[in-house]
Parts: sequence; structure tokens; C-alpha cells
Amino acid sequence: MNQGAKPVQTTLIIDTASPITWVGLGGPDGKWTWQSSAQESGIALFRLVAELTGRDSVSLRTVRTVAFCEGPGSMLGIRTAIMAIQTWMASGALGQADLAAYSSLALAAAGVRNKKQATSFSVAIDARRQSWYGLVNKPGGAQAAEIKRIAHDQADSLDEPVFLPDLFPIWNPRPDGWENVPYLPELLESSDLRRTLLRSVDPPEAFQMDPPAYQKWTPAINRTRDRPTPAQEANR
Repeated sequence: MNQGAKPVQTTLIIDTASPITWVGLGGPDGKWTWQSSAQESGIALFRLVAELTGRDSVSLRTVRTVAFCEGPGSMLGIRTAIMAIQTWMASGALGQADLAAYSSLALAAAGVRNKKQATSFSVAIDARRQSWYGLVNKPGGAQAAEIKRIAHDQADSLDEPVFLPDLFPIWNPRPDGWENVPYLPELLESSDLRRTLLRSVDPPEAFQMDPPAYQKWTPAINRTRDRPTPAQEANR
């Protein structure tokens, strides 16, 4: 490599699943820089990436891995991140970067393990519609294979203690005894955690528990005008 050339193993991490937009940039030397903002993700994301790459004198073309949080969480924020990644790739700004995704619940579980010595526990995020998204962590750090959607009246089926990542909105009544845990994208500075949580994706997509359902439309003649009025019905 020529003297002064930019590093070519840069990792860019984008997390817009919560109301806070997080952007992290890590180089081959293991040094990381982070920026965050409570501003709306459609504005904050592009600003933070520009500030971060500008401060570290890194071009997006040098990024070799782009990792983003696929959710669950803010669908608007996650789709904003996906749109940004697709735009940078289509324009050639990202070059040949590999894409990876991680779960907000899996990251929250890593935050619990980092904070407490709990063996078996669960993490949950409000899924609206009187339900929760839940992920169970078993002794030894093993996680359940899949995220579950649990009805609010069955929330006690989650392994206790149950933790809620900070800042994620809550619409359901909060069950007694559930605790908060910091949501820390900076934990992904750990190469071991990245190997555990990141999975390759192509194309980037948001987490969806249920695939989109579309109701089939069947054409039919509108017979409303042919129906008798209430008065006509009464005189029959």
C-alpha cells in the first residue's frame, strides 16, 4: 500500500432501531469512533455519517463491511437506514462493501450479559397490537433460535428476569418487575460479538415477524341501487 493510502478494512455500523440514531466507524487498527443523535433518523443518519467519515478522513469507498440493525424497532428508522445503504451502493459510493444485519434484541441481550451475571433471562421490545417481541437467553449465553411474538396477557411466559432496552417506546402496560437495560451499539466494537451477532444479507431488509399479507380483491357488481328502501321493505 502506498504511503498515505486510506485503510481498506473499515467497518460501518448503523443503528436506527430506537429513537436514537447511532453510527460507528471502526478501522483495521481496532479504533472506533461513534456519533449519535436524537434528531429524526432521515436527517440524522446522513449528517452523522458525513461528520464521522469527514472527521476520520475516511471515504465510504474504503468501507468493506456495512452492518445495520434490522430490528425489531422503529420501522421508519430501519427503512431509512436500508434506503441510505441502497442509495450509497447504487451510486458506487460504497464500492464493494459486504452487508450484514443484527437483531436489536440480540444486542440488548448482550447488554444484559455485560451488565449482570444473570444466567437465564429474556429481553423484550413492544410489538404494539397488545403484544411483545421476546428473546430468551439461556445459561451460558445461548439464545433462543427465534424471536417470538407474545401476547401481552401471556408476557409472564418469558423467562425471568425480563429486560427492556432503554429508549425503545412502550405502548403496552409495563409488566411488574421488568427492568431496563442500556441499549449499547458500541458493544459491537468487540470482534467476538460481531462474529456472534452479524449475519450476511443481500439485499438488506427490515425484520418482519409476519410476511406482508394482501387481501385478494374479487370483482363484483355493485347492486346497492337495486336494493329496496326500508319503506319498500315495510310495505312488502
